[in-house]
Amino acid sequence: MPQNTLSYPIDELIVQNVVSTLKKCTLNAGYHFNLIVERENQRGNSPRQGLVVVMAGDPIPQPSPPLLHDEFRIPIGMQGFVMESEVSGRDIETQLRFMAADIRRALRADLHRGALAVNTHFEAADQFFLEASPKHVLVTVMPQYRTLYNDPYNQ
Repeated sequence: MPQNTLSYPIDELIVQNVVSTLKKCTLNAGYHFNLIVERENQRGNSPRQGLVVVMAGDPIPQPSPPLLHDEFRIPIGMQGFVMESEVSGRDIETQLRFMAADIRRALRADLHRGALAVNTHFEAADQFFLEASPKHVLVTVMPQYRTLYNDPYNQ
């Protein structure tokens, strides 16, 4: 039985950490966007300028965890949207590159996700969807974390 039955699973806490980290991305904090951060919604999220939709996949078990622990990587995708604008001095592709860079910069500030993760691994390349409407970029990270053996709530 888990030690704390009212807590959240570690993977959910990691996703919440990603969301709260990205919500700190503002122009006043030195970023290029005031990011609007939302979790993926079953009804769909309404794309708009500066929106980042955070989507988490299923945890992937890792081989050879430390004794008395399970180890996982959880894929977390962040889909960032920019809209065509006559007032912006940057083209869409440049805006998407700035957004991807802002997301990566924010997440690299704490690779351990508030002591919840062993490390945060970044996928090799961002995926740009310039032909889609609306245009967007997908940045994917894979936080690696451990839980006590057969107990997803405790480390």
